[in-house]
Order: sequence, then structure tokens, then C-alpha cells
Amino acid sequence: MIRSLKLLFFGLLITLILPGCSSKNKMVKSAKNQNQFAFIEFFQTSEGKVLQGKVPPGRRIDSPTYSFNKETRDLQVFRSNDFAVDSLVAVLGTGKILKGAAGGGVSSLLIGVNKLPFSYSDLEILKIDSKSISVRFKNENITLQIGQEWTQSKTETDTVKLQEVSVVEILSTTRIQFHGFLPDSLLKRR
Repeated sequence: MIRSLKLLFFGLLITLILPGCSSKNKMVKSAKNQNQFAFIEFFQTSEGKVLQGKVPPGRRIDSPTYSFNKETRDLQVFRSNDFAVDSLVAVLGTGKILKGAAGGGVSSLLIGVNKLPFSYSDLEILKIDSKSISVRFKNENITLQIGQEWTQSKTETDTVKLQEVSVVEILSTTRIQFHGFLPDSLLKRR
């Protein structure tokens, strides 16, 4: 009798736990069945301002591999991707922007994310669900809803000693944004 009760209790417990586990798997599979991926951007901008003296032009970068229009939700890919689309959980658009005395130009890259957690530089993508993402940036946990953006800025002053002493202020801004889900078809180069 006690053994029957234990088996009944164990069966009831499994019945209650398994639907919760399978619903998460169904959500992930249904997103892939709909041929969609989560699109996250991670950009770092450095803007330099000369406070004193004269400094030579900063470095130049120019290698954007994609552009994304937030209003139309159109992702244009300029170079072929080196990841398989069929197993994607997300795509991370990452890049750098240089302005002013820090330099000039934009460099960007699309990175395919096949499983979580996923790390790139100081960013770790921990969780993606149908409405939000959870990430960690430099040990700070951040949750972003679809369309939400997180930014962090810091200002540093640097002294450059060339022919004369020059002082430059650099404003560094990190931006992380979750754009929601986009169709896999946008990853094809046009």
C-alpha cells in the first residue's frame, strides 16, 4: 500500500513537472519552425574631443557588414555570413563607432548564436524568451524587453605627448538593444 502511494505520488510529481519542461522546448522549436531568430545589437561608440593642444587624426575604420532599420525592421546583409541559419537561436550584431578625435567610421559584424549561454567580449547572452532577453555585461545583469535599449557611458581624459602636450576627452558609450524576432530570410545577402 505504501509503495503504491509512493508510485502514485511520484507519477503525479512527474506529470506536474514535465509539462513545464516541455513548454519551454515547444516555445524554442516553434520559433525555429516559424523561421525566426532573436536579433540583439551590441555597439561601442568612442567620441573624442580635444580639450587642449592639437592631436593628429584618430584611426579610421570602415567595414560595416550589415545595416538595420529600426522603423522598417529591415536587416541588410552586405557580406555572406559564416554561420548556419537553420540552427540559430539568435543573431548578435556587434560593432564599433569612432567619432571626433577618437577617429572615424563604423565597423560591424553579424555573429550567429546557436546555444545559450553565449559570450562575446564583455557581453554574455543568458536567456531568450518570447518577450525578453537576459544578458550580463561586465558582471551587471540586464533584462531587456523587445525594443528596449540599455546604455552605459563613461568619460576619460587622456594626455597625448607629441610635439606639444594635448589633452583629449573620450566619451565611451556601450549600447545593447533587443529588437525582437526577425525572419531567417533577412540573413541572405542582397
